[in-house]
Amino acid sequence: MVTRADMRNRLRWELGDETQPYVWKDLELNEYIDSSVQLLTTHVPRTRCRVVNPDPADGAYYLPEDCIGPPWRVDMDGQVLPPSAYFLPDDHILMLEPMGTRGVRPIAVTYPACVFPPGDDTTPLGILHWEEEPLLWLSAYSALCSLESRRQRGGVMIRKEVPSIEAYAQRYKDWLRSQPRKMHCSFLRSY
Repeated sequence: MVTRADMRNRLRWELGDETQPYVWKDLELNEYIDSSVQLLTTHVPRTRCRVVNPDPADGAYYLPEDCIGPPWRVDMDGQVLPPSAYFLPDDHILMLEPMGTRGVRPIAVTYPACVFPPGDDTTPLGILHWEEEPLLWLSAYSALCSLESRRQRGGVMIRKEVPSIEAYAQRYKDWLRSQPRKMHCSFLRSY
């Protein structure tokens, strides 16, 4: 799996920013890569299954932090609960029906999940091999958007001809449309 350092080097090459003085600092590129990992895995989520215990204070089930949508499946005592057996008063809280019934037993929750980047340069980013190129496009898109903003304030130039901001956005949108399972994505409608 690719690390943030690997992706940063690929991104520098893609943007023609391989020699010093760099147009983008490592910290800036790290931020673009990290936010792109989260965005990409929100658009094409992972399937996770976790056992969740009820909170002793209120009986609510607090869903994991990486959960980005309603659960796809909820099991209790080996039985699949129908969606009518629970409700979500908040994005990360699941309550049993009827309203406010206290949970007393653990549940297994299968849900859509995003990936949180590790925050260092040597740990794998947690993306799949076939997602590396779209991650590169999304990171390049972010970098070029920031560059456009800096150009308007003071004339920063890059050293080689690179695809336009719109071209990176289009590549990513085309790839996203080709994926078999996707979440609702406002990125597709923004261009």
